Order: sequence, then C-alpha cells, then structure tokens
Amino acid sequence: MVEEKSKIRRLFSVTALPLLLFVVFAVLSWLRIPPLVRNTMWAEDGLIFLTQRAASGSFVTWLLPYQGYLHLVPRIVADTVATVLPASQYANGMTALSVLVAAGVGSLVFVCSKRIVPWLPARILMASIALLIPTAPIEVLGNAANLHWYLLWLAPWLMMARPGSRLTAWLLGVTAAIVALTEIQVIIFLPLMAWRFRDRRMWFVRVGLLLGLLGQLIATVVAPRASGTTSLPSVVSVVWAYLTQVVLAVWTGSSQLAAQAMLVGGFPVLVLAVLPIVAAVAYALVRGTPEQRVMTIALVAGSLVSFAASFGLNVASARDYSRFASADWLMFYFLRYSVLPSILLGGAGIIALSIMHSRGLRVISWLLIAVTLLVVIPPFFPGEGTARSASAPWFVELEVARQACLAPGAPTRYAIPVAPGRQWAATLPCSTILSR
Repeated sequence: MVEEKSKIRRLFSVTALPLLLFVVFAVLSWLRIPPLVRNTMWAEDGLIFLTQRAASGSFVTWLLPYQGYLHLVPRIVADTVATVLPASQYANGMTALSVLVAAGVGSLVFVCSKRIVPWLPARILMASIALLIPTAPIEVLGNAANLHWYLLWLAPWLMMARPGSRLTAWLLGVTAAIVALTEIQVIIFLPLMAWRFRDRRMWFVRVGLLLGLLGQLIATVVAPRASGTTSLPSVVSVVWAYLTQVVLAVWTGSSQLAAQAMLVGGFPVLVLAVLPIVAAVAYALVRGTPEQRVMTIALVAGSLVSFAASFGLNVASARDYSRFASADWLMFYFLRYSVLPSILLGGAGIIALSIMHSRGLRVISWLLIAVTLLVVIPPFFPGEGTARSASAPWFVELEVARQACLAPGAPTRYAIPVAPGRQWAATLPCSTILSR
C-alpha cells in the first residue's frame, strides 16, 4: 500500500502536476492580456514572420535568418497560424500560441528545477515567475517576436537538469536544440556545461544546445546583423539602467510608480531596492548546496550580461539614467529588455527561499512567499496599457485591407498596418485577406 501511494505521488508530480500548471499558466497569461490587445498584431509577428510565411509557403521560412540569427519557434508559430486559421483570426492565433509556448516553458522549468528548488511552493513560484512578472504583458507576453526571452529563461534549467531516463534525456535534448535555434543568447549559459561534465545523461541537452548554436553561427555568418549606430554606454550608465529597469521592475511593476520613487528618493531608492536581493543571493551562496550555488551564480550573471548586451546594443545612447532630470523621469517607462533580467534575478531570490525552508526557517520563507505575491498581484493586469494598446485591432485593419482588395484595379498584395505603427505592416496576398 505504501509503495502504491508512493508511485501515485510520483506520477502526479512528474506528469499530472506539470500538465495542470501548464493549463493554469496558459489561462492566467491569456487573461493578463486585454481582449483588444489579443486581437492586435505585433511588429515582427506581422512584418517578418507572417509576411515571409505568406511569400514563401509552409516550412520554408523556419530556418530563415532575421537580424543575424534564427527564430525557429516564432516562425513555427506563424506557420501554424497561417496554415490552420483564416486571416481574420491571425492576431488572436499568434497571441494564443505564444501564450501556450510561454506556459509550456513554465511547466518545463517546474520539472527541471526539482533538484535545485525542492520546496514545492517555491518551485511553483519559480515556474510561474516568467508569466507573473509585472512587466511581462507590457510588450513581451502574448506575441511570437518576444518568445525568445522565455526560451532563454528555460535554457539554464535545461542545462542543470539531470534526466531520470534516456527518453527524458532525448526529449530535453531536442528541446534544447529548439531553444538554441530560437535564441542565440543561450551562449551566456554555456559555462554551465562544466557542471557534472562526465554525466552522460546531461550530455543530451549539451549536444542539443551546441547543434542549435552551430545553426545560429552559420546564420550569423550567412546573414549578419545590420550594424547599428548606437555607441557603447559607460559602466555607470549601464549600472543605473540595470538598477532602474531591472531591480525597480521587480519591486514596482509600474513605470509610473518607479518614476515617482526616483523623483522623490533618487539613488538611495535604488540602494534600498537592491539590498534585499543582494542579501538573498548572499544567503543562497553561503547556505545552499553546490548545485544551488552554481545556479544562483548563473542566474545573477545571466541577468547582468543579458541586460548589458541588450541595453548596450539597442538603446543605451538614448537613455543615460545617471543624468536624468526630473522632466526625464516623468517620461520613464520599462523596456522589454528588462523583463528577462528581472525574471533571472527573481529566480535567484526564489532559490534562496527554498534554501531557507530546507534550513528550518519555514515561517520566514512562507512570509516571503506572501510578500512576493503581494508585489506581483496588484499589477497583474497591465493598468498602464501595453505596447499594442494604442494601435488598431487586427479586425479593423483587415476590413480596410479587404475593401482595398475588392476595389477595381486592386493589388495582388496589401500591407496591413500592425502595432506599434509607422513602418510596421503585414503584407499578405489579397486571396488570403479575402478568405474567411
């Protein structure tokens, strides 16, 4: 009887609970996105992925480089939507499949983090943090163009997982290859390959990642990223940006609240915000197991490196927060580049929570879980709107396109405007636009 109960409990934790979490994560993520935003096409989803799918057909674009690297999962999402759904449902379809991928990442993190985060409540929180982080729905959650951030969050957990069977090892290896073929920045976590280097089961994931990165290297050589004009920022500028965009995002989740805090308190606010995180990381490094220490270092380092690279290469010249005046802070808003670093930093803190619980500090660990939920729940729905909120929904723009395609002398293709506007548009054949 005891053995049967143990088997049932093991089966529930390995299969039923991850599937249940997948459903919960998908529903919560879908509800976080306002209805009209779900039906608004986003940037590269329309301009690149759907447009190129319409021009080239199924499967052809899966390994087509864009901006110097491969985007396998977003292209599969676009291909699936264009194959299965009518044009009227393209925007809703892109949102729904993107939400399902993000929910799947959460479930996989839950499975892969068992050894490092054994306390179940902390592990559920770890699995959900990428979906619950306050800044996620502003621009990242619910579109294919930003799925690579979620897959980058999954990468270190795949690399630290120790599969219990050869089948699981193969499945995780294939997943790792898909992750690497979508996000070139997984190279940040390559040092984790040194952990348990001789463990053969862990090599399935490593080989998958290396094969995926080989594909990324070929893509970069064949179609290199266009060089920008952004000058490299100073160290002081990056530190200020990290503290304001990443650390404040963990605590506030609101651009307006963060800006008000900086206007009232200035740099001391950043110091107060970072101190609890530093304390949590220090506790994990001192009291954790070797495996927990390695993962804590990887998450913190990944947070710092991924933000510095993204911020420095894309927007640094326009945002030197160390020199912001009062009027500048009134225009402050969280960038999409802050979401993943915030998730990684929060993950390090959750490891510390699990360690506290295992060390007998159960009341404190539960209180900190409660504090975390109090921080996450109020901004669960994006009160400030999202990057898609100001643009017309897909069904409105599609109706304009239909009328243009029905007019005398109509073109064979029509560029349908998508968020965030200006030069962004999905160019589709009129035959597709007119399909129901």
